[in-house]
Amino acid sequence: MKTQIIGRNRYAVNHQRETDNRAGNPITRNRSLPSFAIAVVALFMALSQSAHAAGPLTSVQVATEVMMHTQADVAGFIATQFGVDPNSSLSYSTYVDPGGQSFTFSLNSGTTFLGQPLALTESGTFVPSTRTWNMSGSALYGSTPWTLTSSLVLTTGPNASVLTSTSAASWSSAGGTTAPNGVTGENCTPTVYNPGGLIYSSATCYFVYYGTQNGPTFQVDDDFSVLELSSWSVVLNSQYWKFSLYSQGSTSQGGGAGSFTAIVGPAQQACVDCGSN
Repeated sequence: MKTQIIGRNRYAVNHQRETDNRAGNPITRNRSLPSFAIAVVALFMALSQSAHAAGPLTSVQVATEVMMHTQADVAGFIATQFGVDPNSSLSYSTYVDPGGQSFTFSLNSGTTFLGQPLALTESGTFVPSTRTWNMSGSALYGSTPWTLTSSLVLTTGPNASVLTSTSAASWSSAGGTTAPNGVTGENCTPTVYNPGGLIYSSATCYFVYYGTQNGPTFQVDDDFSVLELSSWSVVLNSQYWKFSLYSQGSTSQGGGAGSFTAIVGPAQQACVDCGSN
């Protein structure tokens, strides 16, 4: 177990060797780069930082952040309704509207979880007049169908580089299963920061039972690198609810098709400054 630093937060998560995001190959560093190469790299980084300076997020970046938050909601749904399975890597396909007004993601066909087939799809649409994202989804676990709904309202942050919001999700089964762990949804208050280059978010969340809080709050944290092919990751760890989430994905900077994988496993050992409960 190692400590990973993402943005300003620290998490206890399993690590692999540092890899090149584009090829998955271990990174090797040449410590004797010629001065010309160093100058080119420095110029590229300066231009990249300038192109992605601190300030308001683009509509595509907002849509991607909402999608990331929604898939964390889905992880909470899976953990509380079905359990945890560290041996199942859940692979999703995604699409973010290049106009930043909608997104979709769905589990790839043939997915199983705890030995049962699992199908799931989610979509989100932005309503500009109310600054609200409305999400709807469906899942089929074994032979039991589920309906997932949520909304996220964007509010004004203290400055242009901060985006605040509130979200509420609810889950219901059409197959007779009713809140096996006393959980029917999740409420959160995500805050997104854009200091330039690396966008990151921290959300305080809690599960609900028909609108009433059930259990303590927990943190959901993510980062979204706009300098590295728009790679992103999300981390959640709840000692109380005995589950964790670690997901990694990528999305084109201008929207379009993407993908991510997620592992909904048991809670990790408590760590410093990760806000787990």
